[in-house]
Amino acid sequence: MRQWPQKHRNLAAFALFVVLAVAGVYLFLLRPKAEELAGMHQDVEDKQKKLGEAGWRLDPDGLTKILEEMNKRLDGATFQKQGQTLSIPGLKQKADRILREGAGMYARKVKELCDSPGIFMTQVSRLDYQVEFDELVQRLKEHDIVLAEEVLGISEDTSSPYTYQLMLQLWTLELFVDLALEHNLVPVKSHRVGVRLDDGRNAQASMLTLLPVRAYTLNTEDKAPYLMEFPVHMVLRGDLQNVCNFLRALHTDGRFMPLNHLEIAGASPARSDSGGFVVDKVIISLEGCCFFRPDEKAPAQTFKRMKRLPRGA
Repeated sequence: MRQWPQKHRNLAAFALFVVLAVAGVYLFLLRPKAEELAGMHQDVEDKQKKLGEAGWRLDPDGLTKILEEMNKRLDGATFQKQGQTLSIPGLKQKADRILREGAGMYARKVKELCDSPGIFMTQVSRLDYQVEFDELVQRLKEHDIVLAEEVLGISEDTSSPYTYQLMLQLWTLELFVDLALEHNLVPVKSHRVGVRLDDGRNAQASMLTLLPVRAYTLNTEDKAPYLMEFPVHMVLRGDLQNVCNFLRALHTDGRFMPLNHLEIAGASPARSDSGGFVVDKVIISLEGCCFFRPDEKAPAQTFKRMKRLPRGA
């Protein structure tokens, strides 16, 4: 058999190399890309089908209009009316206002003491707390309200790496007790815990308890809580009408002091003119709270994570 000339052999080898190269490019590059593209087309078709079934418009102009309307609802909008610029707050502004008002029960005291939440969190001292604690104890004694560490949970000597939390707990107790006294409700005495007063007399501790602080976060990796809840448990006695007025006052006149738990029981029923019994005095057991929003520049903290909340909640 006659051998091919060297030039023909070289040309055949080059042609074979080109064929193998093209096949390799197709098998290892073009074919996977084509399959990926086909998959993307299928995904687009599936999504279009789902959007159509859900009632969404599929034309770009319609979707752009929907996006603009949703952004207006989220960020708010401004418009001109009779030469004046008016604005409609969006969901962001409303959420921020609600959160600011909901966590504003301590705002006045924080401003009086340290001017801003950030300074308050980092610079309030243990001496500030002890002075505040002693003043509250003395003021409540005038109303025959006796605080005892065994019931209250903290004392003048309690220490914490976050002193501001102790201060906020005291302020929470003060807010609830003052509102109760304003409506002629009296804390019930504990029959199990006695306290020896400075004048040597023995007294029963009032049933006022500061519960553990609850911290809420947005993300699991957050180093500081997004919102903090300071709960207090109280057992009060008083007229039913005064109790109703007290419960109503928790959310009026700029207050936001929500209840997590409430129990009402009758006390000392009185006989009515018709021969039946009327419950005039009642005892209520409640857990209420106030909220504090830490400063965004607050230092990292170690805290017990209670729950994650959505932003703005």
